[in-house]
Amino acid sequence: AGIGFFVLTYTVAAHLPFHRAVAAAAAMWFPVHLLVYFVSAADAAPATRSILVLLNTVMAATVFWIGFVMRNRRLKFEELADRARVAEESREALAAQAVADEQRRIARELHDVVAHHISVIGVMSEGAKRVLRTNPDAAEEALATVNQTARTALREMRDILTVLRSGQEEPDSADLEPQPTVDSLRALVAQTKDAGLPVRYSVRGEEYPLPTGVSLAVYRIVQEALTNTIKHAGPKAKAGVVVDYGQEEFRVSIGDSGRGAPVITHFSGGHGLIGMRERATLYGGSLQAGPQPGGGYLVEARFPKNAHLQGASQ
Repeated sequence: AGIGFFVLTYTVAAHLPFHRAVAAAAAMWFPVHLLVYFVSAADAAPATRSILVLLNTVMAATVFWIGFVMRNRRLKFEELADRARVAEESREALAAQAVADEQRRIARELHDVVAHHISVIGVMSEGAKRVLRTNPDAAEEALATVNQTARTALREMRDILTVLRSGQEEPDSADLEPQPTVDSLRALVAQTKDAGLPVRYSVRGEEYPLPTGVSLAVYRIVQEALTNTIKHAGPKAKAGVVVDYGQEEFRVSIGDSGRGAPVITHFSGGHGLIGMRERATLYGGSLQAGPQPGGGYLVEARFPKNAHLQGASQ
């Protein structure tokens, strides 16, 4: 019977909340102490009976403490297991989000590369077809531009695919072309002029270095905007690219005098405009695009001078 009481004491301490366990243990041991003191050891001296009650109390408290410690250890283990499970789920969710973000980034890169260069190739090849018999020299020059543009597109797509195939391994930097930057805009404008679109390029303010990510984003925004101009502005349109190195922010504006791209409310459609907005937002900037009151279409991106810090926090 005594062993049974100790087992019950351990059980309530190991499986019940503390206050309920104390109440249950007291409810069990109080009648036992009365029975020992007044019945089982009634013939013994009062000191002897008190020692027996104290001994049972100490043993019961020890067993209760062991059960209480085991319960806390079990609860701690369950808590750690839950945390590990939540952490694993969070890690998988973050990994899935990272994959989705990378897929969107790659999609933007491919869109920018393919859309711009294919547009240039289409325009130049159509022009070469028209003047092939009347002006062979102009046709040959146009075909040379088509060839060069195609090589550039293939090279940039090869770089992107090389990074994809490399996975977690670092790609061989010697095999990759450097990423375009703001300094590459002059070459982009020259290429666009070769495609038949008159473009005026101007720089305002004192130039200062931009973070690599911001510089690439600016280049891609200008590239996409000029591609849209080639597609939608019409045959007699002119375009202008203005790079403004302001004291508080960096701004790039791309405008044209043509019909303009279709109006897209809140960028809900058109992957090009969505991609431009995402590139600007990624580095703490903003982008506005739409038709102008006097005609034409304007794309304007603004980046704060501390955009590299905001881009890092993203």
